[in-house]
Amino acid sequence: MNRRPIFDAVRRLRGRAFTPSEVARLDAAIDAAERADPPSKAASPLSTGASAVLDSKKGPLAAIVGAVAATSLFASVPKHEGTEYRAYRDVAGIWTICQGDTRGVRAGMVETPEGCRQRLEAQLVAHASGVMACTPRLKEEGRDWQRAAATSLAYNIGVGSWCRSSADKRFDRGDFRGGCDAFLSWNKARVNGQLRAVRGLTTRRQQERQVCLKGLV
Repeated sequence: MNRRPIFDAVRRLRGRAFTPSEVARLDAAIDAAERADPPSKAASPLSTGASAVLDSKKGPLAAIVGAVAATSLFASVPKHEGTEYRAYRDVAGIWTICQGDTRGVRAGMVETPEGCRQRLEAQLVAHASGVMACTPRLKEEGRDWQRAAATSLAYNIGVGSWCRSSADKRFDRGDFRGGCDAFLSWNKARVNGQLRAVRGLTTRRQQERQVCLKGLV
């Protein structure tokens, strides 16, 4: 399989080039995925990602945020977070797997695509529950896209940060457009001890804002 398109797509999402060790890790993740889910002529033509989107229309996440938001989250979060089927240490030295999951992860662990899908849903359920508790106005009818965007942001910055954010406060006041605009301020990370805008985060926040604005008059 030609892996260059995969590397190019991930590089564009993260906003910087790969180091040699990151290339090796991504190669290992692809190898693990192919071993866990080898291509088969008898297999369904749906990709794992497409299957996850279809499965998202039912289940615990859809029960919390609705089928539209659940489908959006299952499609967008893996694109933002990337997927690692083999356990690795993140920048803080914590063992991590799949789409940034750290629960029960240990050295040498390898997940399957279905295992990662289940982990992703469990994490999305936890974050969506926290978002809905902090921002009850998101329970209003017709807020599907705002629920999806808010959960995506919380998945990245944490529920606690979401609950303290200006986006949450603006949503609470009924200023949904202003809340969507407030997503853009969450584009910074500490680089060499200084808080700086990060290209990859800037792109992600812009995409989340576009989702958030859907359906707003």
